[in-house]
Amino acid sequence: MKLLCKLLVFFISLNTQAQLNLNPFEPMNGPESQEEKCVDRYIPEAPFSVSDASGMGWKTYENFRSKDNHRNKENIIPRRSIVKIQKGSESFADSPNSYVPVEVIGVSESDFHDDNLKKSRLSVASSKSQKLKKVNVGKKGFIYSKSLKKADEYTYILKEDSPLLDDNGLTEMGVVAIQPDMNSDGEYLVNECCTHDKFAKVFKAPICKKKYRFRLVYKDESYGKSIDLDVNACNVADSLMPFKNKEVMAMMNFISSSNKSSTNFNSDKVEIIDDQGLVKLPLDYESYDGKGMSGPFGSYHYNTDDKGSSDAYAKPLTGCAFMKVLENHQKSCTGDGCQVQFGNLFHLKTWGTHQFHGSGKCIDIRPLKTSASRTSLTYKSKNYDREKTKNFIKLLSDAGGSPIVFDDRKLTNEFPGRADIRPTSNGSHSNHIHVCFDPKSSKVKKTCYQGL
Repeated sequence: MKLLCKLLVFFISLNTQAQLNLNPFEPMNGPESQEEKCVDRYIPEAPFSVSDASGMGWKTYENFRSKDNHRNKENIIPRRSIVKIQKGSESFADSPNSYVPVEVIGVSESDFHDDNLKKSRLSVASSKSQKLKKVNVGKKGFIYSKSLKKADEYTYILKEDSPLLDDNGLTEMGVVAIQPDMNSDGEYLVNECCTHDKFAKVFKAPICKKKYRFRLVYKDESYGKSIDLDVNACNVADSLMPFKNKEVMAMMNFISSSNKSSTNFNSDKVEIIDDQGLVKLPLDYESYDGKGMSGPFGSYHYNTDDKGSSDAYAKPLTGCAFMKVLENHQKSCTGDGCQVQFGNLFHLKTWGTHQFHGSGKCIDIRPLKTSASRTSLTYKSKNYDREKTKNFIKLLSDAGGSPIVFDDRKLTNEFPGRADIRPTSNGSHSNHIHVCFDPKSSKVKKTCYQGL
């Protein structure tokens, strides 16, 4: 059968070449018969779109519907997956209540996140609670228009193992992310190359391929040269992690710190609750001892609310600044009692406790100790170390922490004129320091972006 197919192709080739008065034994479309022209131009069509989860609340996914009938929910698609709108259907994406035909070209890594959500009180957010399977790359179907976000609303962090980094020599250049290159009219810059055949008149239209141009974002948050990418090529979309432009600098530094945190972290393990704009501090789940687990830079997350640590989420800038504090403290304080032991971060008011932790900006931390104990203590305990705790509170303040609440008045009196470093009137903070890192604070931003 294969031989028959080859013969058939050969005779069709001879016939076609005879009609064109060409030598059948010379290549019809050799390099000398073709010419390629490349031009840069702007087009309104986006390279791709990013999936959100309109109306799905805390859930980490959106419904992905059958290509044959948009009423049939066929799969789930994780938030921040990358899809390409089918040609000619771009107008549907701008309609407020439409179902848009798309092809999935990149799927967000949500399994690690969802497995932990399943163990936590936030299990409602887990895609594992659904019977539908996660969508695969290459799948075509419909997605709700309100669940599609424009490509230029995001910056795309490159995963550490991205082939794009090595294949294009970006690793040595310090590139960590890319952004679509656009003009003031909201059009996307592409490099389009068209191949014209000089002889074969049956092919009237040239064969054209276009690559989208992306700006390079460096480790120091500066922008530089551009790169042209074929978004349909293998491993391109799967190598990208979309983050909203307003939070991308915080996330870049958060991921960079997480990679250095010694908690078995990689970029696929970043846990985000998009609906609340929260990211979880990197934790070593394998170290769980029944009460807590290891956190970044030698820290310990105590009294976890559940095995999924649903109480370890924070705003990206808050988490980023706190990790810079932990990194600096680990270098400056060594030996017994130096371990930073932190408790609750984000807490919903409906959970009934920690009512001042609903913003995702605040963290509870035990006072530092004279011993390596992981038990609770107050400032009156024998193994309380006031000097270490004072130095740590100063570090929190230098990083932009405010307010800082702790009931050891002897300690807080050593910060005269500092109303933001204070005790409570009811003694409710004798066993922990309460500190907040406001994402709007210029000091907090500087700590996250530049360190201490």
